[in-house]
Amino acid sequence: QQTEAELRDQIKELQDDLEEYTTVKVEYESIKEKLLASETNVDELKQQLETALGAEEMIEELADKNMRYQEEINELKAAIEDLESLKEISDELELNHVETEKQLQEEIDYRESIFNEQSRKVAQQDEVIEDLEYTLARFRELVTNLQSDLEDMRASQQLTETEANELTTRSRAMMDLNLKLQASVEKAQSKTIDIEMGRMEAEESTEHLAIVQFYLPEYYDTEKDSVRAFLRAKRVASKASLIQSTVREHLVEQSQSLSPHENIFASYEVIENAVWISSRP
Repeated sequence: QQTEAELRDQIKELQDDLEEYTTVKVEYESIKEKLLASETNVDELKQQLETALGAEEMIEELADKNMRYQEEINELKAAIEDLESLKEISDELELNHVETEKQLQEEIDYRESIFNEQSRKVAQQDEVIEDLEYTLARFRELVTNLQSDLEDMRASQQLTETEANELTTRSRAMMDLNLKLQASVEKAQSKTIDIEMGRMEAEESTEHLAIVQFYLPEYYDTEKDSVRAFLRAKRVASKASLIQSTVREHLVEQSQSLSPHENIFASYEVIENAVWISSRP
């Protein structure tokens, strides 16, 4: 009986040990699974750590690249601002060139019209000078002859006092007319000099324009015809104004000698047409 009781106690202890073993085994399996899971987590954490380290290097590399790109962007922005400033300056210069071209061409056309009108007046003045010189020579010859006749008649005592005074008066009148003719010749020569100076200024303006054209932009060639048409209209208006003033001067000079009314009407018609043209440049 004692042995049976001991055996039962041993069996019970063994059963308790078995139950404890089972519990330990379950705990072991659970701990083992947790260990495996922990090892897996450790591997994942290692990979994440390596990835994080690589990402940090990549971030540093990207930061360096970003800084370089930002510097390049700043340089490009500065270059763009410089180019925009240069473009504004270029546009302003082009506008100034076009305006200068128009002004120079207009000045040249105006001087050309004046030169043509002055050339016509020069030709007329040349004819007037020739007539005046011829008349002056004739009057000088006449005065010389009168003075010679006066001296001869006084010497021969064939001249009365009244006749002598009359001849003296005529001689003085001839001398006054001679002085007036000389003044007219000098005035005509002065006008000729002024006309020649105007021609020289027109030639200088033409040469100036030819030099400026070398510095004009290429696109000005597309606007050249329009500019010329505008300046040609201005030139026609200037010529019409010159014709108007010339005809008015002619009317003033010839108002006492014009008898046919047709000439007066025709002159006023020319003035009216010239005024209409000159008012539409």
